[in-house]
Amino acid sequence: MSSAVQHSGQWRIKPSGKLPVFLRFVINSSFTKHNAKIAKIKHVIGNRTYLNHMMYWPAKEYNPFEKEIVDHLKKNDGWFEGYVKRELQDSKFLYKEGLKLKRIDWRKKTNQQMKKVLDNLLKEYRIFRV
Repeated sequence: MSSAVQHSGQWRIKPSGKLPVFLRFVINSSFTKHNAKIAKIKHVIGNRTYLNHMMYWPAKEYNPFEKEIVDHLKKNDGWFEGYVKRELQDSKFLYKEGLKLKRIDWRKKTNQQMKKVLDNLLKEYRIFRV
């Protein structure tokens, strides 16, 4: 399994839009200790910077994270299936919310009404990702 994330000295670099969707979800799941715990990931890659459409992580954080994920996949230990199941549950909820929002005639809403709806949606989303 080759990585879409590239090496550059002490840094790992992710070209924008070049990662498989699964890997993007897993990386996002490791940005905070809380998210990593939910995703059952031991390694957190919380130190990152985004510059000129590229994401940079310290290799000393990213490399153990990547090894952990690859090891789970090689062992076929059920981690992947559990991860996908949790993500699908969250996605189904957000999809249903999206369908509700799609039916709203936003032209008839004031800025304050739109702000309230979007603030509530972001609050719900952050429950999944905080």
